Amino acid sequence: MKGESAQSSPTALERVQSLLVTGIALVVGVCAVYVTFWRDRTPQPRHFRAWEEALAASHFLAGDSGAPVKVLVLTDLECPACRAFHSTLGELQRDHPGMTSIWYLQHPLTYHRAALPAARAAECAAATGQFRAFVDEVFQEQQALENARWANLALAAGIADTARIVDCAEADSVPLKIREGLRVGAEIALRGTPTVLVNGWQFHDTPSLRELELALEALTAGKRPRALSRR
Repeated sequence: MKGESAQSSPTALERVQSLLVTGIALVVGVCAVYVTFWRDRTPQPRHFRAWEEALAASHFLAGDSGAPVKVLVLTDLECPACRAFHSTLGELQRDHPGMTSIWYLQHPLTYHRAALPAARAAECAAATGQFRAFVDEVFQEQQALENARWANLALAAGIADTARIVDCAEADSVPLKIREGLRVGAEIALRGTPTVLVNGWQFHDTPSLRELELALEALTAGKRPRALSRR
C-alpha cells in the first residue's frame, strides 16, 4: 500500500498570514535598530587635547588639586544651569573626597548682562584667595545679580577690600583669564554653559552626578568616560 499522502501545500490564506508575520517581524526589527542606533544615539564625550593648557588658565575651586580626576568647568556666573551644576559638584566632592578636584574657567555669555561684571569681580576675588567664597555668594544671589551690590557680595565672601571688587566689576577691561576662557570656548565649539571636561573628556551635555561618578570610576580604571542615555 502506498503510505499516507504528503502534506498538502499551504493555502492562499496561510501564505498571506505567513507574509504578514514576516512583515511584522521586519518592522519590529527595523524599529529596534532605529531605537538602538539612531534615536537613542547619545553623543559621547570627546577628548580635548589642549585641556591641560585650559586647566592652567582656570581657577582651582575645590577638592585635592593633586587628585587623579580633574573636573574643568567653563562657567557663567549668571547662568542658572551653572548654579545648579555648582551644587552637583558639591555633592560629588562630599561623596568622593580626595578623588577629584574642581576647576572653573570663566566664560561669560554675551546675552547675560551681569555675567562679565561678575566674572571680572571674581577674578579680583581670586587675587585675594577668595575665589570660591565669592562664587558661592554670587550663585546664591544670582536672581538679583543685575542689581548686585558688589561690595555686599565681597563682604559676605570675606573680602575686606570691597572697593577693589566694586572697581573690578565696573571696569571696562576683560582680564586675561576671562579672555582665555573665551578662547577655549571657541576652540571646543562651546554650545552653552556649563561645559564640562573630565580629564579632558568634554561632555556634549551637562553630566549628571551619576555620570560624573561613572566617569570617576572609568578614568581611575584607565577607561574612557561614557554619557548615559538621554531617553
